[in-house]
Formats: sequence, structure tokens, C-alpha cells
Amino acid sequence: MGENVEAYEDAVQKQAALAEQARLKEQAAKELDNKAKSIKGKPIQTDKPKEVSLWQVSK
Repeated sequence: MGENVEAYEDAVQKQAALAEQARLKEQAAKELDNKAKSIKGKPIQTDKPKEVSLWQVSK
């Protein structure tokens, strides 16, 4: 009977660990979704230098 109790306790611990992993993954997915929504529609920034007009250079 003690073996059954140990097996049950192991199963409960594994289930709790899996539930926590699922919760953390869901939280991370929500955070990424919020981040994607916040940057959606914003212009894409590139590493190219901005063009400078001659008028700005001569100052």
C-alpha cells in the first residue's frame, strides 16, 4: 500500500509541476502578444543612417 501512496504523491507532484509550466508559458505568451500589439503599426527602424541635407551640413 505504501508503494501506491508514493506513486500517487509522485503523480500529484508531476501534475503540479506541469500545471506551473503551463501557467508560466501562458503568461509568457500573453506578454509576447501584448508586446506584438504595442509595436504593431509602428514604422520599422533600420540601422541605415538618416540622409542629411546640404543645408544641415553647412551650419
